[in-house]
Amino acid sequence: MTRDAIEATAITLGNKAAVGGGVTATAGGLTANEWLAVTGTVVAILGYLTSLYFQHRKDQREARAAQMDEIEHQRRMAQMASRPGDLHE
Repeated sequence: MTRDAIEATAITLGNKAAVGGGVTATAGGLTANEWLAVTGTVVAILGYLTSLYFQHRKDQREARAAQMDEIEHQRRMAQMASRPGDLHE
């Protein structure tokens, strides 16, 4: 291994160790109440994002249904217009 490769590996490992140490220190420094607050916030955010996702899907379904209704309406109007005598009977 070259000296540059060894130094690059050492730098990478050092960075990962620093990040891991920071995460461990932060996680270890939280009390049970703080963990509950963090968990509650994460659950609330996930619930909100889930709601947004399913609302978006519902809006898409309703838009497709409205489009199909409009197509059906136009088809029936064209059918009725092609038989004008049927409208007065």
